Amino acid sequence: MKKLLFIILSLFISISSISAMEVKDIKMYAEAEIAGGIRIRELIKVKNMDEDLIVNVYLKNKNAKVFDGTKESFNKSEIYNGTSVGMYGSYKVNSDKINYEAFGMDEFVTDDFEKIDVELNDNKNEYTIKVDKSDEEESVYYLDYVVTNILVQHNDCAELYYRFLDNFYYDVDNIEIIVGLPYKSELFKVWAHGNKNMKTSIDENESIVHNKITNYKKGSYIENRILFDKSIFGFNINKDKISGMDAIDAITEMENNRNKNTSTFNILELSLGIGIGVLVILFFLYLYYSKIYLKRRTK
Repeated sequence: MKKLLFIILSLFISISSISAMEVKDIKMYAEAEIAGGIRIRELIKVKNMDEDLIVNVYLKNKNAKVFDGTKESFNKSEIYNGTSVGMYGSYKVNSDKINYEAFGMDEFVTDDFEKIDVELNDNKNEYTIKVDKSDEEESVYYLDYVVTNILVQHNDCAELYYRFLDNFYYDVDNIEIIVGLPYKSELFKVWAHGNKNMKTSIDENESIVHNKITNYKKGSYIENRILFDKSIFGFNINKDKISGMDAIDAITEMENNRNKNTSTFNILELSLGIGIGVLVILFFLYLYYSKIYLKRRTK
């Protein structure tokens, strides 16, 4: 019996010691394009890649409402859905050869980058990029792609509203997402939503948003909403992305209400946690004093 238990314990320890794939870091630079798309350059560092890496690219909300030109139908409507995803390039990178100062620029890719083939899958609601598994202890990949027809043009502004991570399949230690415009914008209003560990800062002089997230948990989302000068748009904007609305005040009101609801939820969540904690303490106090009472009764 003891021998059997020893074998089972040894097997459990050996299984638990097997290193599963870990996504350690994601660094993303996203820039709005004057044609209405968003170009995303993404560095992904992976350890123990014993399975294929699946990167899901947010393309559209399958539950989006039909936009009929009214304020009521505007929020979370199909006007924010993209059309397609196009790859500029995919590479495997030696981490010692990365020039982080050039990240987000065309010159970032050098002759040291190894071109790789990736598998693209489009099931209409979700677009994925599959990178084949590797037997190396640590692998770094660089993906460069564009999501078309994401930007929306309103009467009084232009808008970028995009989920950079949506139901991502892996936990990630550290994520940095930089979002920029092709030119400086006088109007630059920003909202950020998603992971509780996200810290967002804004550089109004350069019209850039910095998002940093630690201990990202798989399945959660990260999104930015940016209002900027519509003059940055080109003339060939897709007519389906023109709302015909005065949107600045309407979007600001929506976001203010959303922030209030989030704050209320956080307060309720905190109150619930405190309440459960108090009940646990009272329960153990009850057990403790019940034992004392019984001891006294039995004397």
